[in-house]
Amino acid sequence: MSLLRQMSDHHYRGYIQSFPTTFDLMDFLLEILCVFRDLVDRKVYPVDWLEMIMVQNCVILRALRFFAATIHQYFSSPFEQQLWNNFFHCAISFLTQDSLQLDSFSISKRNKIIS
Repeated sequence: MSLLRQMSDHHYRGYIQSFPTTFDLMDFLLEILCVFRDLVDRKVYPVDWLEMIMVQNCVILRALRFFAATIHQYFSSPFEQQLWNNFFHCAISFLTQDSLQLDSFSISKRNKIIS
């Protein structure tokens, strides 16, 4: 998470371009999406570590935005069903995680998450 947090768009683009083949790029994307999904589903941090959970969520969201554009650019034609499937499952896990369900929190915690 720390390395991804420090990466700029320039770093992401450079890393994506460093893969020698689209197969290697697809393999990386499949793996990173699985890692993100595991981080969200397995709750790495205790529930009361709100700040760390939000930092993790910000890093994952930023990476998912970049990887969505990468997947669209490199894997729309021909369509790579497994990669798109993994991306959407990861995104759904991210969006439906307990730590983003604002209705279940107190007003102060809800406001902190929104900010």
